[in-house]
Amino acid sequence: MLADCNFPFYIEPDGLVYPEDSTAMKVAAMLPAKQADVIIGNPDSFAFYSDNEIFLPLEECLSKELYSALSPYFVTLGDKPDALDISGTEFYKKHSESYSDALLAVTMSVNDPAEAERFIRFIFGM
Repeated sequence: MLADCNFPFYIEPDGLVYPEDSTAMKVAAMLPAKQADVIIGNPDSFAFYSDNEIFLPLEECLSKELYSALSPYFVTLGDKPDALDISGTEFYKKHSESYSDALLAVTMSVNDPAEAERFIRFIFGM
């Protein structure tokens, strides 16, 4: 699982944004290699990735029971809910110093949707 794709969207005078570019390249390499089941990041990074259609709609990767239980946390970046707002979870509050708002999504390259669902349950304390 890949966590924390936090990077701002600006360009340095030389045209490169070194840590941010390397994060984007890492994600680009991990997805086709099926090494990123879930991505956690800030809303700006999710807007960028959503434009590239890398997230599964939640209804395609969560059980009906979990989909219903998490509906208050849905974030719609595409046509259907495809991310969860995890900003208020105890897990996130204890583990993040990078940014205040965080989203989680399952990638199109998920190897094991059941494992991704277990991770989401863990994040939400279920």
